[in-house]
Amino acid sequence: FYDCNIEMGRYDANFGNLISFKDGNFEVHPLGNLIIKGQVRRIKAIDIAGTTHFIIAKNNESLQVIQPVGVQGL
Repeated sequence: FYDCNIEMGRYDANFGNLISFKDGNFEVHPLGNLIIKGQVRRIKAIDIAGTTHFIIAKNNESLQVIQPVGVQGL
């Protein structure tokens, strides 16, 4: 998130992980070699032909759709 106060600086030290909430617990899923730059504001999982894809919405940018490869348990 880039819009922080001056004292804290930007929160951009990592390209991120996917965090899900399942059965009352948080689960962290590394993105592997996938690098998503920019201020991601929302991620939505969708099903396309039986395969999970993610729509990524960023500030002032076009939507991005990705299909994870080899990711289990999402």
